[in-house]
Amino acid sequence: RVVGGVGFAILKSNTSVLLVRVFGSENVAAVSGIFLATECLVGLGPTLAFSLHMQQVDAGSRSEHSYDAFFYVCAFLVLTSSVGVVVLRRTTASRAKRAGQEGGMPAGEDRRD
Repeated sequence: RVVGGVGFAILKSNTSVLLVRVFGSENVAAVSGIFLATECLVGLGPTLAFSLHMQQVDAGSRSEHSYDAFFYVCAFLVLTSSVGVVVLRRTTASRAKRAGQEGGMPAGEDRRD
């Protein structure tokens, strides 16, 4: 629980930094609204996990294995988001390199508003 709490705190504190960095400070309000809508869905996770747990236990599964399906779904979502971060990083780096070659900002530098 402690590790999960620390991870959640880090996630919440880095979200605003990621928003500004990816979308720019002028778009933070609009993107925050989208994040709010999606976080409402994500907030259903613990309720869904407990419901699946109760369903598995009622069906005769052992209690210690009742969260396995939910864990695998969560692990898959984390994996796909990690792939998304890698793709975003590579496209940002290639965009910065092209801008540097075209006389824009120097390669390796990024714009921070």
